[in-house]
Amino acid sequence: MAQNNNSDKISNLPDSILCHILSFLPTIEAVATSILSSRWTPLWTLVPNLDFDVDELNKTLTSSSSDQCHFSFAQILSRVWALRNVNSVEKFQLKWLLSHCDPIDVDSCVRAVILRGVEQLCLNISHEEPLKLPRSLFICKTLVHLTLRGDIVIHPHSASSLPTLKTLHLEHVKYANDESLCRLLSCCPILQTLHLRTFDIQRRIKIIVPTLKRLHIHISFMNIILEINSPNLEYLYFNGHLSQVVLLENLSKLIEAVVWDDDNGRNRARGLHQITQ
Repeated sequence: MAQNNNSDKISNLPDSILCHILSFLPTIEAVATSILSSRWTPLWTLVPNLDFDVDELNKTLTSSSSDQCHFSFAQILSRVWALRNVNSVEKFQLKWLLSHCDPIDVDSCVRAVILRGVEQLCLNISHEEPLKLPRSLFICKTLVHLTLRGDIVIHPHSASSLPTLKTLHLEHVKYANDESLCRLLSCCPILQTLHLRTFDIQRRIKIIVPTLKRLHIHISFMNIILEINSPNLEYLYFNGHLSQVVLLENLSKLIEAVVWDDDNGRNRARGLHQITQ
């Protein structure tokens, strides 16, 4: 019998593969696949990842029928929670930059995914006042990758502990006080990769992480005193101003250092190279 070249080969794939494919889509697009056929109807509910861009979501609703325009992000999220057939969340991404951000919704999202054992969490937030995240974030036992961008306050408490965190990205965030960054790093006993971009009021940056292997730093402010003490560091990338003091200790395992100093890059790069030999 001749093979039917018009057969839907994708739909014939196992659920696990289709769910893996859907996991790369924003949640609203994954949900939209449910109208393709009865085969696709339940698949998005099995996807362990959730990815929301609230601004894009609002655009979609605005271009839709007037009845749908009345749904808020909180209502949509509540409906998604109710319809999902998998309780755990492996990866959660929330981007909320242009439309009015509701701190309560952000807080509720973070609390909900922490209770569901989230392993990767990415928040990109714009708000009039920097948002404080729930205390439970800083004692999450399942987080492996954490990315925080925008108007978010880093305020780890004394009991903070992130025992499984391996990768940390902090970009354009705010810090509750001069010790906030150091305290956050100290509660990550197996941290291996750290990305830091821009600091607000801090003038002395201490990065003392014994397990760290890769460090990326982008500093937009001048007169920063930077102290790095990471005996297992293998790769260092720096971009910014280093107009005062650089303290490098215990970098015997450093393999590569890339330095772009906005003040005097060539001289500073040579000095860094000499110190780390």
